[in-house]
Amino acid sequence: MIPKRIGAFIAKDAGSTMVNLTTYPTQFTSRDCFQYFIELNGGKVVDESSAQVSDHMYVLCDKEPCKIIHSDSWNIQMFGEAKIDTMWKMDGVSIYKLSHK
Repeated sequence: MIPKRIGAFIAKDAGSTMVNLTTYPTQFTSRDCFQYFIELNGGKVVDESSAQVSDHMYVLCDKEPCKIIHSDSWNIQMFGEAKIDTMWKMDGVSIYKLSHK
């Protein structure tokens, strides 16, 4: 199950740090299923309705091109000026870890 594997991976990478999470493009699977498995594995995700911005944002993208930096997605823009810290591919999904510039 893709959300289960990706959620466990993000939880391990983020450790006990609170993170923002979104999917791109917006038609991609709801972020809620990924958030569930991140939290099930001990991770902490900022509530989607909150304006809180953490030190890192994970963006999950399943369609190329993954326009992550300078994206028109408000979910990504709300994080602020960012750079791609790290990128992984897992089960056909690109996982981008963003940090602030």
